[in-house]
Amino acid sequence: MSFKYWATVIVSSFVAVVSGQAYGKTNQTITSLSALPNKCVALRHGRTCFAPITLRFSVPKPGRYCIRQQDNKHLIYCESIERYGLFNFEFQSKTKLTYLLIEQSTLAELASTDIDVAWVHQKTSRKRRWRIF
Repeated sequence: MSFKYWATVIVSSFVAVVSGQAYGKTNQTITSLSALPNKCVALRHGRTCFAPITLRFSVPKPGRYCIRQQDNKHLIYCESIERYGLFNFEFQSKTKLTYLLIEQSTLAELASTDIDVAWVHQKTSRKRRWRIF
């Protein structure tokens, strides 16, 4: 392999190591909320989708944080956490839903995540009749 290739690899590695060390020194936790899985699959279009979902969240400072649906003001789950939290629940919906991570004291929205609903079969308008002959 050529000198130019190896020089690029070495410089790229050095930059990655240095930037990783610089990032690690800040010790900042980014506020995030993610759903796993983030998609629910129903058998037919228009049917309710059921799936166990885990919401994972991280916050920059300790405090009391809550999760709620975007269209609903009711708090689904609240917990005092240091940095990271988990919430497991049974998802049930016919449409895509958005969940929000909020700080309980200020009710400020910190992060959001979507859970999409998909279908294996599209809804058909005609009825299928089984006939032998």
